[in-house]
Amino acid sequence: MECEVALSPVLQSYRTQKIMLGIKAAQFISKRWHSLNVLYFGSDEFSIHSLKALNDLKGGAVSNIQVVTRPSKWCGRSKSVLKEVPIVKAARSLGMPEAITCDSRKEMLELNELIHQKHFNMVMAVSFGKLIPAELLARIPYSLNIHPSLLPKYKGASPIQYALLNNDEYTGVTIQTLHPCHFDQGAIVAQSSPLNLQDLLAKGTVSQFSEDYPRRTAILMDQLGLEGGSLLKKVISDKLYLQSDVYQPPYEPSYAPKITSQMKRLDWLKDSARTALNKLETLGPLYAFKEVEVSKTKKTMDEVSLKRVIFHRFHVIRTQNWGLTPGQFTYHDTTKSLYVQCHEGALQLHDLQFEGYKIENAKQFMASLRKRCGTRLSKNLFFF
Repeated sequence: MECEVALSPVLQSYRTQKIMLGIKAAQFISKRWHSLNVLYFGSDEFSIHSLKALNDLKGGAVSNIQVVTRPSKWCGRSKSVLKEVPIVKAARSLGMPEAITCDSRKEMLELNELIHQKHFNMVMAVSFGKLIPAELLARIPYSLNIHPSLLPKYKGASPIQYALLNNDEYTGVTIQTLHPCHFDQGAIVAQSSPLNLQDLLAKGTVSQFSEDYPRRTAILMDQLGLEGGSLLKKVISDKLYLQSDVYQPPYEPSYAPKITSQMKRLDWLKDSARTALNKLETLGPLYAFKEVEVSKTKKTMDEVSLKRVIFHRFHVIRTQNWGLTPGQFTYHDTTKSLYVQCHEGALQLHDLQFEGYKIENAKQFMASLRKRCGTRLSKNLFFF
């Protein structure tokens, strides 16, 4: 409501322009079918599948495609690696024009001249992560968005992750129009049937993800991406985006907001070992804290602070008769392994990273514990 009040002049103009465009489009369609020139906003592997599906329709239902994406980012230690958005390479491999980069409302509005020159008649957004301005949408007759959930369930930025974290039995894909003011509030054009989540996970990935990408999230991104691409072909080929009927899905509304850092912290009193593994394979590396001694001067008493310990790789084991409490860990020299007790079950930790240091194995972690935590607290084998 706040958005609609703030943008009321824009929205009013948007509605007026869309009515005029709709009249012109209807007059044109009554004469003959025409191909689509698509301005495609995308970024990740999920959006690449829809881009490939759209490209398969070139020469028929689709004439031209121009990809718009986010700028490359500096990543890694000391921001030394420039990471290109995955869809840029995909567009090149498909022989498309070089992707245009946008990262702000102002930059997106600057595309208006391009829209006029290239006669784009559809705007499509798939995992772009930014709201397409109403002023831009008003200049293009048709719009579509492919969303990896059965809307209105899991509106928001992280539907795949929430489906996994909540151990849902079913998931799916929805194609909707783009709303000029809100995410995931467009008119639903088409929706897949409910897809068994475990069946999808069993199919594995088809794309090349980085080694540290969460396994289960990667699989669903690929499998739902393929489903979305197949559904998109039907929507375009059968001209379903022209229909005026509004489909009302039978699902309860819910939200899947952006994943936060706090969600990646392990809660030893609540998380079972299997819950922890699900989090790792859904969200990526998890963390907890370790107490360390901090001395300001030799004359003052030692103070205690918390340092983050990141868990990059572990697996679930049955609880042994160690007498440990949740969060307590122990090292076994015979297996060179570190074990930590959960609310239910235990984890065998393989790759850890003490805050400010490189990733290391359990033996290296334990060998450095005294130096990093101080003599007293190195004996306090608890993660918090």
